[in-house]
Amino acid sequence: MKKTKRTDKAFRDLWADIGSKEYWASILEKWAKNQVPLRDLIPFKDRWPQPGYIGRNYFSLSKRIVIMGQNPSANDPGENYAPDQELFELIRNHSRERSVTSLKALFDMQGKVMRGEGYRWAWRPIRIHVFGDLELDLEDIAYLNYCPLSTRGNKTNWSIFNRAYKHSTELQLERLSPDKIVVLGKGAHEEFIRNRSNEWPTCYIPRRGNRDVEVAYARKFLGQY
Repeated sequence: MKKTKRTDKAFRDLWADIGSKEYWASILEKWAKNQVPLRDLIPFKDRWPQPGYIGRNYFSLSKRIVIMGQNPSANDPGENYAPDQELFELIRNHSRERSVTSLKALFDMQGKVMRGEGYRWAWRPIRIHVFGDLELDLEDIAYLNYCPLSTRGNKTNWSIFNRAYKHSTELQLERLSPDKIVVLGKGAHEEFIRNRSNEWPTCYIPRRGNRDVEVAYARKFLGQY
């Protein structure tokens, strides 16, 4: 039986679609016709759709773990943070090329910026939850957002998030076939449970405040003790 790789064609095409302006343009057009308010979305020219990350060891481990955030952070476009622009260009490049080389380049750069390797800082969800709370190696997991689109001021808009999930993250989860999913945030967890089409084993960690009980449960859930 052929071993699944993170650069297999199914993943190349799916990541290319979700990171494509053209893919989302037709979807957003349909939403607008159905009176779905889109004003909370940040224009793609400022914050590109972010398909997520698959660690290099994800498919070789006996237990496949997905960590799921809510949606990508809305950095101030005026900051023009260089790693963001580099990441967005690699996402766009992969959408054009759809090759093993382009997806590998995207994952390699994304892994470095998520860890803060050679950049100003690590991504907050990775630093606090993946490395801190769960003590996981980024290369052993897949990291997705419930919705891959950014909103103005990081506004929570479930009308958009739930629709976007069906066109992106759910398709990725079906391909990733995880054994366990840890969702970051109670609200995202509740919406995910309500909208998922597969009964993937799932728990959550609060994004803020005292989370000792939930973290302990999540670690037990993952079989860490």
